[in-house]
Amino acid sequence: DPNFGAILQYYRENIKVYPAPHKKLTAMESVALRRIQTNTYTNLHRLHVFYPTAYKDICPWCGATPTLFHITWECTHHNEEHHNMNNTEEQWEALLSSSAIFDQRWLVQRVEMMARASG
Repeated sequence: DPNFGAILQYYRENIKVYPAPHKKLTAMESVALRRIQTNTYTNLHRLHVFYPTAYKDICPWCGATPTLFHITWECTHHNEEHHNMNNTEEQWEALLSSSAIFDQRWLVQRVEMMARASG
């Protein structure tokens, strides 16, 4: 008969969608990555939901809804180099699912840069 700890561990392991942050990431990078992976990283759309009179629900570059995915990955009106990458949702998910430190750090840096740029 499995004990409570074994059952809890089984469920913890089976609900993991994304890998843990790489051990060489800083604590701040690790927290940012987890917030990105769980779609809780602060962005214009989320701010608009909480403060509709203070934040517009409009991408500053193209007018679309400024979700984290859109501002960081999908919008092509603010960065021509990024536009030429032909980014897809599958590529975004692949980055979120990567356990490589280069991918994780690049994603955190990209999200932070675009969050600052979008306001």
